[in-house]
Amino acid sequence: MRILGISEGSHDACWALIENGRILEAHHAERHSRIKNDKWLNPDLLPEADVIVGHQFLDKVNERRKWAGQKPMKRNIIPDVEYNHHETHAWAGWSTAPFDDCDILTMDAVGEWDTSTVHEVRNGNWKKTFGMKFPKSYGMPYSHVTSLLGYKPMQDEYITMAMAAYGARYDIPKVEVPGGRPPPDNKFVLQKFHRHNLSPLFQGSCDSGTHYIFQPRYQKDHVKDHKGSKQEKRNLARNIQEHYEFYFLMLIEKYCHHKNLIIMGGCALNCVANTKVEGKNIWIMPNPGDGGSALGAAARHYGKQLKWKGPYLGTEVPRMDPQKIVDELLNTGIAAVCSGRAEFGPRALGNRSLLADPKGGRRFPHPHITKDTIDRLKNRQSWRPFSPAILAEHYDEYFMGTQNKYMQFVSQHKQNGFTLVTHIDNSARVQIVTKDCSSILREVLELWNKKTGCPMLLNTSLNVAGEPIVNTMDDYRNFIKWSSLNDIS
Repeated sequence: MRILGISEGSHDACWALIENGRILEAHHAERHSRIKNDKWLNPDLLPEADVIVGHQFLDKVNERRKWAGQKPMKRNIIPDVEYNHHETHAWAGWSTAPFDDCDILTMDAVGEWDTSTVHEVRNGNWKKTFGMKFPKSYGMPYSHVTSLLGYKPMQDEYITMAMAAYGARYDIPKVEVPGGRPPPDNKFVLQKFHRHNLSPLFQGSCDSGTHYIFQPRYQKDHVKDHKGSKQEKRNLARNIQEHYEFYFLMLIEKYCHHKNLIIMGGCALNCVANTKVEGKNIWIMPNPGDGGSALGAAARHYGKQLKWKGPYLGTEVPRMDPQKIVDELLNTGIAAVCSGRAEFGPRALGNRSLLADPKGGRRFPHPHITKDTIDRLKNRQSWRPFSPAILAEHYDEYFMGTQNKYMQFVSQHKQNGFTLVTHIDNSARVQIVTKDCSSILREVLELWNKKTGCPMLLNTSLNVAGEPIVNTMDDYRNFIKWSSLNDIS
């Protein structure tokens, strides 16, 4: 049976096709439409299937949205069967995991009504052991602080996470709860607002409309003569990160007792928090957010674990010559790669990547020049770090911490001279590249190491900020033309 799982109507629409337990393909709508975080699927692009399944009970979603004063959500495509939002998160994780028995933690801003859940899986039997419902949420405050900082909620939370490393800690006093509505903790209270000044730490208001949010409250002396400095914004990022980490780890300690742990939902992309989980075998499917729910819905309908071979499930283009990529890196220090099948998930893992010499190249003899060049090409903030990709067998020579194929944890760097791929706190979101990796990145790293004695490269997504990752060869050539990089296809 061919099962097509879809996710659309909110943000990051996706589809995934499975047949007899094998994942045939999985795509982000934005890669085809070229609209960042496109929430709609194009019916003309969907493959034929015996059944179409979705990841939300639309009536429950709209019930919650009506309660919150929001417009109802619609769909282009009405699936034959719909499953609970957080349930599809959980199934996306479990169906691709390297183990069976486990606990599954899902955390999001909000689904239908659930915002966080825990499921036990024992001998094939599922049991929901915890559920937090809207308006209580640990993901929603993070998204709203992201908006306060001037970035897009449900999209740019990773920027808030990176900014947190520059911030300082401050104490938020206890507050009384207005209207008798219980908050999830004593630091954040639920408040309905319309274009309300959200934070006394700096001037800002919500984008539009009426929302329910968790708003920080502070004593008056905290905001005297406030002017909203850059450092105050960094401090806010630091403290929302620590707030999230505290409750994230609390849920795991209280409800997740099995050695094996799956973490899913949009919050699973917070690699700094993930790193602080101790004593667990952790699996995070490379597309843990709403997009991955398309695969989760298909897996839920199938009812068994899938044959997971990696995230390279999208649009396929001709494979590049690894030697040409290495030669370009040796000559210029930067190479644009579009090769094989695109990655299913928000992170480029080698097949749709900008690669660079982590120490600078012949054209860019100083690493800061290389960084400035890539920042300009991608139109990204200069204070944000880049990530390294490294041959798995050399990881321990350069880093310490959890090894991971999909940049889902942070490691501490052991050596000097690699400031291109480390953050201000000497951390790095490392991608290890194993011998069984189907990406062209494995061959490139082997050749690069043979030529230079360095087993790592800077790896960032092949796109401009605010635009989807390159998908087709036409997209690649448009990027090359705009960037003035060399076409090595």
